[in-house]
Amino acid sequence: MPDPRRDEKSLTRFRRLLRKPRTIAELRDATGLSESTVYRWFRYLEDRGETVVRRGPRGQIRFSGVP
Repeated sequence: MPDPRRDEKSLTRFRRLLRKPRTIAELRDATGLSESTVYRWFRYLEDRGETVVRRGPRGQIRFSGVP
């Protein structure tokens, strides 16, 4: 499992994907990471002081980064 602290290239790609709201499944498929790793990367970004917004249209949870 990739460690976001050591894999800046993948973390940058992950953050780029967050420019528009996406579901966990969309992020998992786009990155090849497991769902638990996607959640771990969100926690890592939040711990770094970055904001991650959760949106719920039609009952789905979507995530996106806020610049």
